[in-house]
Amino acid sequence: MELTMLTDAVDNAALSLFNAIKYIYMISDEDFYNVNIKDMFRVTLNDVTNPDALESLGLRLVPDKIKELDKPRFDELLKIIRYAFAVRLPFIKRKCTNGNEPDAQVFKTLYSAVCDRGIANPDELIALDFRTSMKLAKSRKEEPFFEADWLRKWVYAYGGELSQFTNRNLFLFGCVEALFPLFYEAFTDKMAVLLTQ
Repeated sequence: MELTMLTDAVDNAALSLFNAIKYIYMISDEDFYNVNIKDMFRVTLNDVTNPDALESLGLRLVPDKIKELDKPRFDELLKIIRYAFAVRLPFIKRKCTNGNEPDAQVFKTLYSAVCDRGIANPDELIALDFRTSMKLAKSRKEEPFFEADWLRKWVYAYGGELSQFTNRNLFLFGCVEALFPLFYEAFTDKMAVLLTQ
């Protein structure tokens, strides 16, 4: 598969997860009882590389309803998500089982291309780095769990109103805690298919 298409897939997956966070926060306002969170998860996970998937539920992001998440500083979250996916690219090789596994250079090149789209890891919120992932993937050691802990840390440090102890914020954190590992699993499955075509 062409490098640009693979890079677009990673970038779109990052944007899809970023948008899902915004939608979850939005429905936790007055729409909380009108939108089934299981439907949101199902639609989001159906195609993790479609950033506009949740529009199929008739939802539209409304700046007034996502307040804090619509501020420019929250754009950094997209770069952090992109980084979180990029540093884990070497682990995708484990899912490429049809004998057509890409070599390490493919992952290095893809990592570099994703980084060119813009990444961030403020205060080293994500402890994992690409070099460590390469070593772990090669050694067949267990991959670290893909969790939302870094998101909570970022919000508490930089999130303004979002860091306050409210029902909305707790709903958001509970949902992303469940969504992140499921999303990552679907993302790696999709990338394994793309990398072996």
